[in-house]
Amino acid sequence: TYNYECMAHCPAVITKKIFRNPGHFHRVVLKDLAPGTRYFYKCGNGKEDGWSEIYSFWLPYVGKDSTAQVMVIGDVGLSLNANGKHIAKTHAIGNIERMIHEIENGWNGSPYSLLYHAGDVAYAAGQAVNWDNYMAYMNAMSAWVPYMTTSGNHDWDFSVPGEREMPLYQLKETKNFVDGSCGLPFFTAFPMPWVTEEKNGLFTNTPWYVFKHGPMTILVLSSEHPVKADTPQWTWLVEQLREVDRKITPWIVLSLHRPMYSSYPRNAYDSTTQASLRTNIEKAWKRAGVQPDVVWAGHNHYFERTCLTRKSQCYPKAGTLHLTIGNGGQNIHIDHTVHAPYPWSVLWNARHGMLRIKVNGTHMYHELLTHHGRVEDIFAVQKCAQESDGADEPEGDVDPNKMIRDAKEKHYDESLGLQYKVGVEVPLATCANARMAYSSTFTPYVLSLPRFKEAIAHQKEQEKAKKA
Repeated sequence: TYNYECMAHCPAVITKKIFRNPGHFHRVVLKDLAPGTRYFYKCGNGKEDGWSEIYSFWLPYVGKDSTAQVMVIGDVGLSLNANGKHIAKTHAIGNIERMIHEIENGWNGSPYSLLYHAGDVAYAAGQAVNWDNYMAYMNAMSAWVPYMTTSGNHDWDFSVPGEREMPLYQLKETKNFVDGSCGLPFFTAFPMPWVTEEKNGLFTNTPWYVFKHGPMTILVLSSEHPVKADTPQWTWLVEQLREVDRKITPWIVLSLHRPMYSSYPRNAYDSTTQASLRTNIEKAWKRAGVQPDVVWAGHNHYFERTCLTRKSQCYPKAGTLHLTIGNGGQNIHIDHTVHAPYPWSVLWNARHGMLRIKVNGTHMYHELLTHHGRVEDIFAVQKCAQESDGADEPEGDVDPNKMIRDAKEKHYDESLGLQYKVGVEVPLATCANARMAYSSTFTPYVLSLPRFKEAIAHQKEQEKAKKA
């Protein structure tokens, strides 16, 4: 557990008035679990607290002949305002209820094997009651399906992510606490298989780790910690990429909270951070001679997918598919004066939802499911016989500012206020010219004028409710 005194290291003033004792966290390590087996369990002490209901979970085999079914979410949260009212009831709770429905019923009757959260979990905003509220809802899923996550800025609160060894905590103008509470609630509630490091005789856990699931090796980074060349996290990434045996796990997935490629960095700070992540992480791929097939990220509150991308351009021969899945429940980021379609952006969707994935040794199939239960995007990637190494990349660098100007001139219609005039043309990726075949049965999402006005009106209602 932790108490108020544990927060003493946090430069922000977290008053006892808003601190709530979280109680005790019980951790149990289950060893030698047999893949493909469903295990049943219950929690409690059989005395005054009694027992919980009986839950169960299962794990797929690790290997190229295995099949896994995964739900990926990001930026969910279930914050309450000062009056105890849900800030975003219609979408946050609605999306969680849709997730619960999916977990309970499976995808076409097939159970999910993993629930992965790409950071910014509870949006507790320094109030411990929000953690309790969030976990009460999530228990309906995490009790039945392994729940893995990475830390986001609202879980940790760096002011300069990926740049400093120690965080600089940000105070809100009207609040006397930090959104992430210095990371303590998050890291206490969600013990992942962190890497343990020794420094001056002291052992600490670093918030990056790797695990295998079905035919995938999943590498989890912290975008809130240094990832520049030759830092501990960067060096670890290079080493782990070299250790992956694609004969066992053909797919390599990289995940971090902040995206490397996103069409909508909300400000210059996010844009600079994104560029730094791109440069340094792709440099690690080149050093390792191995690159991931897919990247899962969040942070920006919408869904977006790219072409097979490398060095800020479509590069089917040796590109990586980048997915931003930040539409889990927080207010959607939508501002047509800021968003501009980059040439590598295939689809941008401004609805709350989740991504469900079915993966085997050769194919990774995706569906974007909204909180209404509607599928609004379908796409798949297929492994090709020839695997490109991470050193293969396009020559030269791309000027991001020129990309924006060119994209706006080609796709942006100022008079109508549309994101796109037409779908973005994306180089075809087939096994004849690419490391992965990449196909889609849905056309790029176009936000029509009526939908745009509807989205803006909805956002204003959310902001009004937040102030209430």
